[in-house]
Amino acid sequence: MERTKYLFLPTQSERWTAYFDNGANGGDPATVMSVLAERMGCNGVRVCVQQDTIEKGGAFGATIFELYGPAQTNFLNHVRGISVANDGGRWTFDTNGEVQPFERTDQYQARRIRDRFTPAMLGEYCAAMGIVVFAESFYRVEGAVVVERQGPLPDGVEEFDLETARERLGLAGTQRRSP
Repeated sequence: MERTKYLFLPTQSERWTAYFDNGANGGDPATVMSVLAERMGCNGVRVCVQQDTIEKGGAFGATIFELYGPAQTNFLNHVRGISVANDGGRWTFDTNGEVQPFERTDQYQARRIRDRFTPAMLGEYCAAMGIVVFAESFYRVEGAVVVERQGPLPDGVEEFDLETARERLGLAGTQRRSP
């Protein structure tokens, strides 16, 4: 799971910069968002939409929203977390932290766990914060910065090209789509 490349991408909003890394099973920006929000004195948001492709030999599905702030909370600087995830074959729903004004908390009671927090809701929550997360036009290439880890990889760590990673995640032959 060694990450070797990190992309910081400007957005159409002067308030937000997008972050991506090249983790073999997808990015995992939680630590980076937490640390940057604290050190820069701003908010940070982690979003995740992973299609549930486990039946095709791919990955367990999840939809996650996490908000980090500049100040310490009861858990680091974590302000709010909302997630639905396939946890080893069983769907779970979890919330923690301070409910935000844009949340549709009535939906959290949906009978089917996967419907309690959907990718569409994640998009709405991000839009309420000025992040148009699923629109390619929101992201700008000009001013992008790539940070690359140099040196040999630890023993047992493999590198994959994009096609191989998509195959391993069960996404080969699928098109990207917005919720």
